[in-house]
Amino acid sequence: GLLDQVKPLLQPSTDKALLHGGLIVLHEIVSWKGYDDDQLTQHIFSTFCPQLLHIAQAVLPTAADSDQTAFILKNVLKTVYKCVSYKYNEFVLGEQTCVPWITVITQTIQLPISERLQASTRDMEEEEKAELPIFKAKKWALHCQIRIFQRHGCPDGSSFQPQTGPWSFSKFYMANLVQPV
Repeated sequence: GLLDQVKPLLQPSTDKALLHGGLIVLHEIVSWKGYDDDQLTQHIFSTFCPQLLHIAQAVLPTAADSDQTAFILKNVLKTVYKCVSYKYNEFVLGEQTCVPWITVITQTIQLPISERLQASTRDMEEEEKAELPIFKAKKWALHCQIRIFQRHGCPDGSSFQPQTGPWSFSKFYMANLVQPV
């Protein structure tokens, strides 16, 4: 099916145009089909969330200097946002995967803006700057961080808590999520 066709495109070593296309298709699949069938949702998450993490970790070191990798990072984070928006996703927020995802999210937010980019955007309006791939990646990282906190980080226990695993997100992972920006 379509998922089998998308999977080979989602390799960091894949041609960047194919990788970008695969990310767009995956985002549409998650947006369209990811929440009406629990079995399909689990299959999508278990298959693609580890790949998305691998891609994000691979492109993060060059995202501040490359529009192409910043755009890929933005698309990964946009899809992750969808993955954590509605249901608890153990493949992003589970005990084994939460710290790597939180690390990617906070490192994206904290990415320095290269001197080259600062020089080239000096005369740009704020609206124009917001359209640049690095700022879009940072925006989606912030969206992810906010959504994760809203859904799982409320220390008074009034927010939705994971139904699997004997751990409390708010106590165990908040130190990794809330960092100075």
